[in-house]
Amino acid sequence: MASLPLPQESQNNINMSSISPEVRSLFNTVHLPLLQTTFSNKPHFPTLKFTMETAKQAVNYVAETIQGTGAEASKEAHKSVAKDSDANVSTRASAAKDALVDKKDEVSHNTKADVHKEAAKN
Repeated sequence: MASLPLPQESQNNINMSSISPEVRSLFNTVHLPLLQTTFSNKPHFPTLKFTMETAKQAVNYVAETIQGTGAEASKEAHKSVAKDSDANVSTRASAAKDALVDKKDEVSHNTKADVHKEAAKN
């Protein structure tokens, strides 16, 4: 099996003479085709596509999630008042109605949050 030639020392490569013969042998054995690129002194960072629209969608997602959580908490509070046998009937009925409105708001906010989340991904 022929060994790969080691790259010559250059501005973008490490000094190959500083690598032990055992390590060089290992590299030749596994045939790293991108040896020169792998040992480049230049760092490689993946490019991220980030737009203002993505940021707006992310902020909207967080806002809708918070509003949905608030509606859920309000719904639970109204449910406990509606179930309270010590409260008068009109208070319990009003709390039950408010719990239904809060449930509608919760679902609405969570749905909007999901839409914003998906839009931020694209």
